[in-house]
Amino acid sequence: MRLVPRRHGAHGPRPSLPVADATHDGVASYALGASRDEAGPSFLGANDYSIVKGVEYVGVENIKAGDVLLMNYPYWNSAHTSDATLFSGVFEPGAASPEAYLCVRAHWIDLGAKDPGYVLDSTDMHQEGLVFPGTRIFKEGKADPEWLALLRFNSRMPDILIGDLNAMVASLRTGERRVQQILERFGREQVRAAIVAFLDHGERLTRKAIEQLPQGSWTAVDWCDDDGISDDPIKMQVTITVKDGSARRSRSGQHALWGHHRPG
Repeated sequence: MRLVPRRHGAHGPRPSLPVADATHDGVASYALGASRDEAGPSFLGANDYSIVKGVEYVGVENIKAGDVLLMNYPYWNSAHTSDATLFSGVFEPGAASPEAYLCVRAHWIDLGAKDPGYVLDSTDMHQEGLVFPGTRIFKEGKADPEWLALLRFNSRMPDILIGDLNAMVASLRTGERRVQQILERFGREQVRAAIVAFLDHGERLTRKAIEQLPQGSWTAVDWCDDDGISDDPIKMQVTITVKDGSARRSRSGQHALWGHHRPG
């Protein structure tokens, strides 16, 4: 699965969520239905893994046109419980399975967490609220009132939560229309070839830049004041090794943050 990122920010759509609106804590992506995996920057790069895991869980054959699925299970969502991911399929006319997938994620202000607002001292993912593995909250274009009621009644700020949900769904619907327009104008094969060429071009430029770097390994170390629970400083360490035209990252030697976002 390959992604063309669309970063929320000053030049793109943003959710209505106060946290997301103030900090741009949200992101959206487009993915081909079948190709190789790609990685990207931390928050954005999490989308590709999320879509893969979400589609694996739900099953391609169970995703229908108009469906919107909600996932915030941290080990599939690549983020904490409060970062909600919505994804949907893009269908060509008469197609039985999606040609592509759309994904949008943003921080939701409250999903029934142990404390109101932004939880900073959780030691278990369930302390941050309800967990969804890939739940169909819109079915063939229509909102499921029971799931929306569950979200509303488990939030201290239900109007904000539902407003942000609707904004994210609107983002998916807009993306769906735009992708369908592109597919109709250029055709599936040309669109796929263009995306592959775009990503391959980026890879070539990156590898060319790496080849110009000296061979060797470099390590950086820094310290975080604490983990929000104890007063102990947290060691951060990363080693970058450049060898034979590639760069590899290792976090060996850093502090093991046991306890955060583990299944309870």
